[in-house]
Amino acid sequence: MEVELTCPHCGILYHVPVLLGCNHSLCLACAVTLQEPCSVRDEESPGEVDKVSVFSDTDSGVSCTSRPTSLVGPDGNSGSSNASDTSSHSAENNNSPAFTLVCPQCSVINKLDDGGAHSLPRYKIMEILVDKFRQRSALPEKCQMCDGSSDVRHDASLFCDQCSVFYCENCRETCHPKRGPLAAHIMLSVAEGRSLLRERRRETDVKCTTHPQETLSMFCLQCKVSMCVNCLSNGLHHVHDVHAISAITQTRKKEMKLELHQLSDKAKAASEIIHRLKSQPAQLETCMQSVEEALVAQVERLVAALHERRDSLLIWLRQHKLQKILELQERIQDATESLQETTVGLQFNIEAIKESDPVCFMEANEVLSKRIEELKFGCDEVLAQEAAVAPSAQLLQYRVDERPLADAISNFTFIQFQVPGVPEFVPSECSSVNNAVTIAWQPQPPLCHSSFSLQIDDGNRGEFKEVYNGDECVCTIDGLHFNSVYRARVKACSAAGASDYTPPLTLHTSEVAWFFMERSHPDVNVSEEGTRVSCDSYEHRISLGSVAFSRGCHYWQYKLLTYDTNADIAFGVAAKGVNTEAILGKCARGWCRYVDRERAWMMHAGEHFNRSQGGVQVGDVVGVRLNTDIRTLTFYLNQVQQCSMLLKSCSSVATVFHPAVSLSRGVTLALISGLTPPTDTPI
Repeated sequence: MEVELTCPHCGILYHVPVLLGCNHSLCLACAVTLQEPCSVRDEESPGEVDKVSVFSDTDSGVSCTSRPTSLVGPDGNSGSSNASDTSSHSAENNNSPAFTLVCPQCSVINKLDDGGAHSLPRYKIMEILVDKFRQRSALPEKCQMCDGSSDVRHDASLFCDQCSVFYCENCRETCHPKRGPLAAHIMLSVAEGRSLLRERRRETDVKCTTHPQETLSMFCLQCKVSMCVNCLSNGLHHVHDVHAISAITQTRKKEMKLELHQLSDKAKAASEIIHRLKSQPAQLETCMQSVEEALVAQVERLVAALHERRDSLLIWLRQHKLQKILELQERIQDATESLQETTVGLQFNIEAIKESDPVCFMEANEVLSKRIEELKFGCDEVLAQEAAVAPSAQLLQYRVDERPLADAISNFTFIQFQVPGVPEFVPSECSSVNNAVTIAWQPQPPLCHSSFSLQIDDGNRGEFKEVYNGDECVCTIDGLHFNSVYRARVKACSAAGASDYTPPLTLHTSEVAWFFMERSHPDVNVSEEGTRVSCDSYEHRISLGSVAFSRGCHYWQYKLLTYDTNADIAFGVAAKGVNTEAILGKCARGWCRYVDRERAWMMHAGEHFNRSQGGVQVGDVVGVRLNTDIRTLTFYLNQVQQCSMLLKSCSSVATVFHPAVSLSRGVTLALISGLTPPTDTPI
């Protein structure tokens, strides 16, 4: 925890911390020391920093926003003090920075205006946490006037109420004698001074700097600044996304608690990885011993010419063991450091969430969130090593090849003989859309695979068949049956053999068919979304659906949008290879019911049958119900069943059917798919 509360420049606990544009922080005195003028002016010289002004001026109660006006250029365009408008003079300063400050942590150059480091925003929540840490750890307050580091400076014994500075006895006599104007200053104890500073900070933090009588009660999400109700009504924020600061604070705290919980889980997983890594060197020794024994037994069965080679192989194997141990030790060290950093960050952010001051919290919200993301990234790097960590028993699985002849003794060496691990499906990346499924998996240690073999069944708990063989870890399979449950399994393969299959993964295709019409002929026009179809020709032209059915019962509708002629419109199904330049049903690959304004007929292979009275008009809805299991086609008009037909001789022509419609000029149809089939009533 103390690491987060320590200034990266001076190495001691923060005193008057300020926030840089790169979201890192410094003590104000350190920031003043590190800032450099953009151009050297003859009439000015840098000089030394007046420590009294550094520490007393910043405690005057002036509060800046999370994007300070002192930041100019690309990183400071949105800064404003509370809700006040930016003047033209400030805009000019934004284009010509007066100072630059190089962050000691990330080396980012922060551009500052004429106010320099004194205009940087106070990192209030850091200041509060440092104060709490001092109280909890019973750390003495250091004299602010002593030169040198924290170890050299004396403990403070007094606090000046007017100067807001802690003094030791020596510095009080030197810098603050009890004479002249200073004699009227009130001296307090260190404890009273701390309490007084906390009270002043609490009072000033909740007051608006533009309207001192008003309390900061609103927060602008666009500008990321706190404001009072007067700022909201008088400034530019009335058109922004503004919320009550108490409500937005509670919401953000809840979100951050969830993020911290996730980070804690990752830290726990990283700790488990470290424990597993620490146990592997001993297990590696055991595996090494068994490999050595097998090697010696094999070499002893060979001729004397192999003895010299045997010794060299033993040396190589032991060196390989040492290399593995070194690699494991490096992983342990890296993972331990990452876990320590994550633990410290968790403690810091948990303490920040406990802070009851919403203004302080929201101004540090962006910094805290970015810190959490950095810690998450560090944990992810540790967790990413888990997939590459093989079980200890598999780290040294080698076999000696006894086949080489005596003249190949100089090339005698180990070969790695491992069967790959069983892959694992990634359920979050597997999906089912319409009649297509996407299956994703990932390899598991030992990672020695060369390819994967994916199999699925027929959707009816039948035999598995291979649908993919390759080195990719994702596969999309389309053209499946609707409303069917498919099982999939995958195995990894290498030269040494194949792993076992994974436990079957179950995927359910869509219960109803969603599809669109295709431009099966140049004269057919289909809308961009594929649901409206028309024709430019006076001759009949066919448009087919984008899916094909071979199993189950399916239902779709067409709504008649325009009907300017008395031409026939045919609704039905077609097999692949149907003649698209003739009315549907003219050839043996089409089955339909075609209608005009007064009557309707059934047609297949050019044969007309089942003539009936009653046609269609604009606004009518024609439904088509296909039952591939019993090979029937049923037609509906405005939700009323009209007639049915048997798909004759379809087995000799096709077993797969596309939704189809034929139309001519003056007709526009709108497709409605994804419908539940109605119950078929015998006619």
